[in-house]
Amino acid sequence: MRERLHRPGHDAVLDVPLKRPSLPAQAHAVTALTKMLTERNGGFMVGECGTGKTQTSLATFHAHANGKPYRCLVFCPKQLLEKWQREV
Repeated sequence: MRERLHRPGHDAVLDVPLKRPSLPAQAHAVTALTKMLTERNGGFMVGECGTGKTQTSLATFHAHANGKPYRCLVFCPKQLLEKWQREV
């Protein structure tokens, strides 16, 4: 069994400088997802509607880039395209 990469409520969260800051639970998800991308080259984020998956994804991409220019590819349903464009 693999060791956990992040323990919410115990481990510190990353400071991601975005116009809209993440909520505490989102900040822990961003930190965990960033660690997952760095150490395991991928992962999944699953959540109910309204949990902030778009914001969390954007913050994760930004944090993972660590200040360097980056590109990311987003696959989303057509009805979410305008939301992604607006929030990016």
